[in-house]
Amino acid sequence: MSRQINKDTFDSINDKDDSMILDGASDNDNVNLSESEGSVIGENLTQLRSEMLSYMEAFSQARLEEDEGAVDDALKGLDRAKRSIKAVQGYRSFLNEMNSESEKQGRASLGLSLSHRDLPKFQLASSVVRPFPNQEVYESAEHFLSRFENVIVGSVYREVEHVWKQFLPLCLPYSDNAWVETELKLCSGWKEARAAFKTHFGSKQATSHFTHMVFTMTMSTKETLSDYSKKYLKAVLQVG
Repeated sequence: MSRQINKDTFDSINDKDDSMILDGASDNDNVNLSESEGSVIGENLTQLRSEMLSYMEAFSQARLEEDEGAVDDALKGLDRAKRSIKAVQGYRSFLNEMNSESEKQGRASLGLSLSHRDLPKFQLASSVVRPFPNQEVYESAEHFLSRFENVIVGSVYREVEHVWKQFLPLCLPYSDNAWVETELKLCSGWKEARAAFKTHFGSKQATSHFTHMVFTMTMSTKETLSDYSKKYLKAVLQVG
């Protein structure tokens, strides 16, 4: 009899959306909370729900005894506990949203994630056979390495030194696997690997081409002095 009275009375004094108040926090509710945040919130909700049930029992008993003063006290206690639970649940939702937004901003500040297709593929413009059709071509090994470094620095990885062994081999065709395994990966750091790459792929033909450009380059009528200077310096850098 007591259980039936508790349920009927509870239904009569609560709003339509109050059923969630007596529900325990699910894992999804705490998905963006730290362990300590979730623990403190969970403990408070458990205590408050226990208080509500106690007030509910007191309310039922007071009704049976027709004690109006005790009924009022129980109702006030129920209302206090209900508002406290809603406040804690609102705080939990606020923390979830705030932590979720912080996580998104943190990921954005780190840079872009990388997949195989994001990496530049090494193939020289002077090569007759190009292993990566429809992909960008590079004037020299230095041109490619600069592009590779820029892609890594703009990604979540930031430091080329930490990931070159992982990503640089993915930029090369299968025919270079033997060299990668026996020489490139034996390099102690990015500086050494960079030099080894330039030595291995440095094209005498490309070097000759850029050397010729340095000594014969002229400025066209459509170029600005700034554009011409940049073009000239680029050729000088390619020569090394």
